[in-house]
Amino acid sequence: MNSPEAQSLASVGLSCHNYETQRLLKTLLTRQAVKTVLNYLSETNGELHFFLHNYLSEHPLPLAGETDADAWLVELASSPYTTVGDPRRSSVPTVAAKAAVMQGERAVSPRDVADRIMGLREHIAQEMQEELGAIHGANSDVNRRALEKTMTDFTVEPGANAQQGE
Repeated sequence: MNSPEAQSLASVGLSCHNYETQRLLKTLLTRQAVKTVLNYLSETNGELHFFLHNYLSEHPLPLAGETDADAWLVELASSPYTTVGDPRRSSVPTVAAKAAVMQGERAVSPRDVADRIMGLREHIAQEMQEELGAIHGANSDVNRRALEKTMTDFTVEPGANAQQGE
């Protein structure tokens, strides 16, 4: 808990578990955003899809460990422009653009990919915030169902009370 974020949380009275939970939640949100962006890009932008798929295989986003989602996104966003080497991935319809791709000249901006991921991560977080607001109701429902199950599983044998009284 030596990171600046953890020290900041500790200064306002939040536990290290809160820091770990926030870090895990951001990583999960980022992973979901990456999967969604990959899916979108596979249909709309072959070059970016190819780049992100390769980047993810070379720089995996682990759930645990020293690398957190924000550090991973910083590394992605600060990566230099790169060219896509697979001309079959071109999503650019012009003849000049196709020629550029065939010659390996189609540049991809990692910062654009990171921006898409961060935007989608924010959107997913907003959706989750609404869902997390319903936790109290979900907890009440779990307790109610557990009580119902306990009461229906509890059966009294006929004559059990008569035997206890003897």
